[in-house]
Amino acid sequence: MRHFGIDREEGISGGRMNATNPLSERFRIGLVRQFPGREAWALTDQAIVSATNFLTNVMLARFMGLREFGIFVLAWMSVLFVNSLQNALIVSPMMSIGPKQEEKDRPSYFGAVVFQEIVLVTFCFVLVFVALKTSSSIFRHADLQHLALPLAVSAIAYQMQDFLRRYFFATLQSRRALADDALS
Repeated sequence: MRHFGIDREEGISGGRMNATNPLSERFRIGLVRQFPGREAWALTDQAIVSATNFLTNVMLARFMGLREFGIFVLAWMSVLFVNSLQNALIVSPMMSIGPKQEEKDRPSYFGAVVFQEIVLVTFCFVLVFVALKTSSSIFRHADLQHLALPLAVSAIAYQMQDFLRRYFFATLQSRRALADDALS
């Protein structure tokens, strides 16, 4: 009998299922048990993030007007810029290397990653704050000076929330990642 391209009598490996080939059957059962639950949490999480971002931007554009929304988008780009630094320096390596760590090495690895995240977030706070203060004096735009502190704080909050979300996925805590995004 064929099911999803796998012959139930032959199993995943193509060999006959018998007492000498129980590993392929356990592997198939493990796939069926683990992935649908984890995939559902990850897809639900992504749906929440995408829908919330879209609706938030639509509401902001509607209530702020085009000029103010344009200023907001340009200022928000500073937050997204430092978030791209975080993705390149912390998140992408963590998502690649973290799950491969042996169980005994995981606490020390993820502890080091959390420390690096705290250092990077502090650096990014200073970077956003100083960049916006400097830009406001160069371009003579008063709103930038008033936005420096709120955007620097927003950068920290955004980076920490994104880091925790990815951390939870890397440590196989999909439900906590979903809860993190739902609260955010």
